[in-house]
Amino acid sequence: MVRHSATLFLLGVVALASGQADEKIDPRSVPPDVFITVRKGKSGEDLVDVRMRVQGYPLEELRRQCLAVGTETGSDVKGLEVYNIALGGPQGNTAASAAFGCNHLVDRDLGEMDLGAIVRAFVGAPKEWRVQSFLVVFADEKPTNKTIRSLRKGNVRLEAADFKGQPGIEYRVLTLTQDPKEINVPRNMAHKEAVPSSSAPPSKNLHPAVVPLLAIGAIGAGVLVYLGLRKEKSTTR
Repeated sequence: MVRHSATLFLLGVVALASGQADEKIDPRSVPPDVFITVRKGKSGEDLVDVRMRVQGYPLEELRRQCLAVGTETGSDVKGLEVYNIALGGPQGNTAASAAFGCNHLVDRDLGEMDLGAIVRAFVGAPKEWRVQSFLVVFADEKPTNKTIRSLRKGNVRLEAADFKGQPGIEYRVLTLTQDPKEINVPRNMAHKEAVPSSSAPPSKNLHPAVVPLLAIGAIGAGVLVYLGLRKEKSTTR
């Protein structure tokens, strides 16, 4: 009985320590598995550009994930293109990429951005292609007092950074689960409790990978130029 009680006590200590460690995980410390940009089109639709980090990422899996964004937001996915972009270099490296339009990712009237829909759509891939760490940019969006800045509870860790001198919000997101049903990211501060005291202050510096991807006139300041890398692409429709 004593040995059994001691075992249960040790298990409880380990579980508590693990939970505390999870709360302290900083999503900015984990390299992104995927880079995503969301921007408003002229007609009010949300235009999404995606680039995967891992070499050889299956285009059909990426297609499934992009279509799942539409399912999560309850809108049609329009103009979906899935392709490989050439990264240059002697090894001929490529990156799986996609571009499409949908609705309901950004609601400026309510001050909402649906990060949860994006994260849920991209989890659940086969083990070798799992996506855990996200870098998501909402280009041209101005942060307000409703904007989610930090989240360190549940199965999601999230930190935000502002663009300096131009509108835009960069999110670093880390999910601790591959079950979309267990992922809940509030759309704005009105949908969440106060940020836990253990949360780190929001970063004011963009991830280094974002800097070379900023658009230069193609779609306006503050927008990443994933589309500018489409040279030598192979397209699947």
